[in-house]
Order: sequence, then C-alpha cells, then structure tokens
Amino acid sequence: MALENRLIGQQVKSAAVGKSAQTETPPGAQATLGRVLPRRPAFGNQGKQVILWANYFTINISANAPLLKYTLKVERVGKEPGDKEGSKPEGTQKPENKEPKGKKLHTIVKSALDQVAKSVPYATEFKDQVITRQKLPLTNEQTVKVKYTIENRDDEYNVRFSGPITVDLPGLLRYVGGEEDPTADTSYPKFPEQIDALSIITGHFARSGSDSAALGSSRYFPLHIEGERFELEQPDFNRIVRGYFQSARLATGRLLLNTNVSHGVFRPHGKVSALIDKFRDDYGSLHRLLLNLRARIEILSQDKDLKKTRIVEKTICGLAEPAKGKPKGKGKDEDQNKPPIIKGLGAKAKDVQFYIRAPAPAGIKPNAYCSVEEYYRKSK
Repeated sequence: MALENRLIGQQVKSAAVGKSAQTETPPGAQATLGRVLPRRPAFGNQGKQVILWANYFTINISANAPLLKYTLKVERVGKEPGDKEGSKPEGTQKPENKEPKGKKLHTIVKSALDQVAKSVPYATEFKDQVITRQKLPLTNEQTVKVKYTIENRDDEYNVRFSGPITVDLPGLLRYVGGEEDPTADTSYPKFPEQIDALSIITGHFARSGSDSAALGSSRYFPLHIEGERFELEQPDFNRIVRGYFQSARLATGRLLLNTNVSHGVFRPHGKVSALIDKFRDDYGSLHRLLLNLRARIEILSQDKDLKKTRIVEKTICGLAEPAKGKPKGKGKDEDQNKPPIIKGLGAKAKDVQFYIRAPAPAGIKPNAYCSVEEYYRKSK
C-alpha cells in the first residue's frame, strides 16, 4: 500500500508537470511517465477495514547472485527409424525410436542430474529445464549418457545440456522493492524468465517424489493423503483426487504464489488381481480399464535368490483378445506368419497359444504352437 501511494503521488506530480512547462520535474517523476496506475477514489478514507482469506502466499527471497538455467534435450543413442534390419542380434528387443515422455523422461532426466549435480542444489520440472545456483560440472560436450533398463529394456540416451544462461533474480527483487525496472523495458509480462524459474523452484518438491502426481506445468495432486481421495466405484472405479494449481506472480511490492483448489480424475490404483475381482466376468469393462495402465511388475529370480528380484514398469495392453491374433500381412512362407491363437476376450494362459520356431527352449516342441501355461511350466 505504501509503495502504491508513493507511485500514485509521483504520477499526480508528473501530471502537474505536463500542465506547467515552467515547473521542474520532481525527482523520480520521470521514471513514472507513461506508467498509469488505476484510479482509487476515496481510497483509505471510507468504509471499514476487513481481513480476507486470499488464494496466495507471499514468496520471500533473498538473492545476492543470479540463478543459472540450463535447457535439456534427450536423444536415444542408436539406430534411427529406417535403418537396415540385422543391426541388432536376433532375439534382442529393438529400442524404441519415440521421444521419451512422462515418467520415462522424468527417470532419464533425474538419472542424468544424479550423475552431474551431486553437490549442486538444483530445481527442475524433469523435462527440459534445470535451475541451479552454480555451474554444473559438465564435460566440454555437456552431454550425459543414461542407461534406461526399467521397462526391461537395454536402451541408452544422451541428455544434452545447453547453457547456462543467467536469470537475473536480484534485478527482479529490485523492481519488486521499488517498481523501477533496471532494464527500462516497457514490454509485458515483466521478467518472464525469472517468474518461470520461480515456478520451477516452487513446483520441484511436488514433482520429485512418488507421493504426488503432476499434471501439465502447474497442477499437483497428493496421492498419499486419504482425506483428499474420493472413490467413484462402478462402472470404472476411477478416483477423484483434490489437489491444487499454483503459479508464481509478480505483484506490487512483492512476489506471490497463487494457489487454487483443483480436482483431477485418476484411473484405479492397486493390485491388478484386485481390479479383476471387482469386474468379475465383465471382460469388456475390464479390458477398457486395464488398457494402457502403467504397472510395476515384480520378476522373481529363477534361482530363488530374493536379492535378484527385479522390478520393472510396463504398460498393460489390456486382456487377451482374438483381434490381437489376426495376421497383419502375408508372409513369404507359411512359417513366417503364425499369429497367436486366442480363444476369446479374457482368455486364460491355457487358452492362448503362440508359435515357437526352432531352436526352442528345453522341453518345448519347436516349430509348433505352445500355450502360455505350457511354456512357463516346461521352460527353465
């Protein structure tokens, strides 16, 4: 309020200067020429003061040095689409050529930062920006190699760091304290790089843990607070989670973090077996529910050594369905086009057969169909 009163006072004096060419410009008035604040008739001398609940928090910052911002680009190491076949040994899984997104991108960026930012505090949205207070100890190429094996893959990615560029946080604070722009820039919004950096910093904690989910650039939902979850039950057993939207804002004399309540609809969470029990024999609804759900799979070691148990993440493709067994094209010979045989939607392991070519695992007949159940019972 004191800052607004001072600026409006300078504005009134500047207007008087314009009317009298013989009057000297008051100190500070020149800086406010062209900057017009809203008129406030009878402000402060009528009515009764009240206290209001506001949807923002004040951001208090003390910055003696600018921040640094790096931009990131993630690229897979290996062959590109269209390369000749035979570049990988037979039987190995081909790497994906799609750009990583979502949790996969989050994991790759975090792995790269774990390698180079061990003693450097940083904040990031785990996509393409990193904010630090000092330079990262990067090599001349500014590239970090990351191996990605979570989804039972053996892929490698290059995370390229560009920059850093300077984010003038002290300049922002000087402007906030006196509304004087050190750059004399009259464009809006003011200080976009600094405000963007503050949004990344204030949202970093919610993005870095597994107890919350981040949607888009500024919506966050706590997943571990029982009172913020509401189960929808049938037909889809979705869940509503109450979270919040936040954004850093530049206000008169201070920085604010705007917050608003936000709700998001999330797909079911829990053991797949429990979800199957809820739907009983409604395979159509169950198939739609499971389609594209992310699952954490525990793979037990064959030698019964629990220390070698692996946890991988996969995307569920839904239930087994006959359409998945139809051939997509004609092969040059009969053995090259042997689609799976699926009895019906939701077929069990004994009702799904796939063709095994020689050489086959011990105990399995080669060049013949084998059920999923038989394969896991006989193969070692």
